[in-house]
Amino acid sequence: SLLEEIARIIAKHPRLLVLSGEICEHIIYAPATHTSFASLPDMYERTLTINGFSKAFAMTGWRLGYLAGPKHIVAACSKLQG
Repeated sequence: SLLEEIARIIAKHPRLLVLSGEICEHIIYAPATHTSFASLPDMYERTLTINGFSKAFAMTGWRLGYLAGPKHIVAACSKLQG
């Protein structure tokens, strides 16, 4: 419900984006569940999701990660990274 409230606020501001760090999505304990912010109604195109593999898959020391989001923003980030 907290994420849905945040999404309602975001929806009121068309130029606002969400940067969602979901590196610990697999490290949760019942009865809690993970909800990706991008999965909320109308938030897919407004969310940049950052995630990786080291925490969830015990890859200590490895720095493997990714960014998912709208194509035009990810393309711009790729230019910066490169």
